[in-house]
Amino acid sequence: MPSAASIWDSVSTIVDAKGVQENQPRTDEEWARVGANAAALIESANLLTIGKRAVDQGDWVKMAKDMADAAQTALKATTDKNPEGILASGEKINETCDNCHQKYQR
Repeated sequence: MPSAASIWDSVSTIVDAKGVQENQPRTDEEWARVGANAAALIESANLLTIGKRAVDQGDWVKMAKDMADAAQTALKATTDKNPEGILASGEKINETCDNCHQKYQR
């Protein structure tokens, strides 16, 4: 969750009485931080499929791969410094998390 939240929180628009505030990584360090969290999410997905961690070899493995693929898209967006790519990948990451949690969360 912390790695996914870092990706979700990295690009946003806030509209309030003060106006519109666009948030996104701006420095190389900020982009690298989001990229590191995307890489951690990719590795987390891989770890979910190792040995007895895999609940089954069907949907569990497919859903973990879907999460890794979405996080890979986020990682590429950080390399390209593409905030729109972060938004798109963040939506897909959220979808993969929701799908898995609906089926497997205890």
